[in-house]
Amino acid sequence: MACTKNAYFTGWKIALILIKMLGKPSHSSRKSDHYYVNSLLICCIIAILVVQPPSLVALWTEKYDAYGDGLAQEQISSSLGNRKADLLIKMTPSVVTNETLQKGQNPLMEFRLSDSNTDQSFSHVTYYITMEKDGKVLLSNWFHAHDGNLVLKIRPNPQNNASGSSNSTDNTSTKPSKVSIKGQQEPLIGSYIGTVKNPVIVIGPVFSNSGLYHFKVRIATVDSDTGVLPADQQRTYDSWFSIGNAIYQKIYMDGKELPIKLVSYYDILMTLALIIRI
Repeated sequence: MACTKNAYFTGWKIALILIKMLGKPSHSSRKSDHYYVNSLLICCIIAILVVQPPSLVALWTEKYDAYGDGLAQEQISSSLGNRKADLLIKMTPSVVTNETLQKGQNPLMEFRLSDSNTDQSFSHVTYYITMEKDGKVLLSNWFHAHDGNLVLKIRPNPQNNASGSSNSTDNTSTKPSKVSIKGQQEPLIGSYIGTVKNPVIVIGPVFSNSGLYHFKVRIATVDSDTGVLPADQQRTYDSWFSIGNAIYQKIYMDGKELPIKLVSYYDILMTLALIIRI
């Protein structure tokens, strides 16, 4: 629905009438001038509100959803029973693209659950982490951190030709999504334990394609390895991370060749068109 021109003209007429009725101050002073300017603004606002188009009303009152991602780091707040808990999810390095991954980059994903009031990490945290891309589950498994700080090292490998480790302290689990997980496991439910010094290794088609990755992290235990939270207190945190897509193009201006690099963090770039307007 749109407002007609007559409605706009009517609004301004009302504003002018109100301004004339207001009149100028008989003597100039900082206080009187300030009062006069504020009164003018109020008159204009009143006139606009009287005849504002329905489209503006809808714009001011309608709720719009906005979606984004943490790019390289995001902290999400929730509660665990009567305690407030923040989950920090951090990717290192902060810039990860198809180009850097092809050069052998292995990003680290850190998960840290802490008390919102003290910023102290919870201990003996069990995470159930699911990673999705385009609606497809790439990773879904249990992980544990005795000090609350869980670290995963991602080794993108679309073919996933990695073999299991012969080390008796390591175990390999292959999920239906063809993702292999290597690391020490705790004895209760077989959660993989990852630390800064010894992160869990995740090998497979994780971060092998550019775009948005959806992480769903459910908290199952805190304070002790056997301290399982009641089902209604096991919070799930949602977060999105981006893997950039870099492309190179060449453009020609004034007979000169200019190389251009474009990086997109939300979709795959197919082509680049340059339009020069004079």
